[in-house]
Amino acid sequence: MISHWLLAWWLALAPQFIVVKRQAVPTAGGGAISFDAVSGATQVTGSTLTWSHTCTGSNRALFVSASSLGDSPTVTGVTYNSVAMTQLWNFDSSGGVSAQSSGWILVAPATGAHNIVITLSGGSGGYIAGIGQSWTEVNQTTPTRTAFTTSADGSPNPISLTVSDAQSGDVVVDGAAIYDTAHTAVGNQTQRRLDTNISGSNYTHGSQSAAATGSTVMQWTNPSGFASYGAVALRP
Repeated sequence: MISHWLLAWWLALAPQFIVVKRQAVPTAGGGAISFDAVSGATQVTGSTLTWSHTCTGSNRALFVSASSLGDSPTVTGVTYNSVAMTQLWNFDSSGGVSAQSSGWILVAPATGAHNIVITLSGGSGGYIAGIGQSWTEVNQTTPTRTAFTTSADGSPNPISLTVSDAQSGDVVVDGAAIYDTAHTAVGNQTQRRLDTNISGSNYTHGSQSAAATGSTVMQWTNPSGFASYGAVALRP
């Protein structure tokens, strides 16, 4: 009888002491940041620039470098699969020839092939270019650190930018809009895409990446052109 009474008492109180352990939702990448794919396009004038990019993998992030030159419209927005991207920087060289560079990021972009669309406003001519880089195992809550920008007016060569808050395990990505033709990545950077002599002009647009071990210097050769340049670290 006593044992039956104890069993009934325990069954009545047990639910109050049951603890449900909830699994934490992962926000950081699951491992080292890895390169997925690169794409890009260029054109002369127009209010939009559109091209296809394919994203794969887990903990994805899409970085887009957008630029314009001369009497060009200003980049006002970028989307991927109709989802708005977040602006990281928007910088103009303010030199003899205006070269605008802007950087954009999207966390968890849709997998598969979808369009990147750059939207512009103002201006009546010039050159427009865009480059997309997708990466995997990027932090899904805070994907980037601080964006850094600089400009050049024919010098120095190379044009250099220090991403001072980069940490070991980060990957630094950049975008450069330069009114000149002879440009290459410098040092330990990997050139992801470089469009030169766009539509027969001297306009160049490039984007590269570098594995960070701490504060990271990014560079492009710049023999004589006006340039605007931005870079940011992706976080694992």
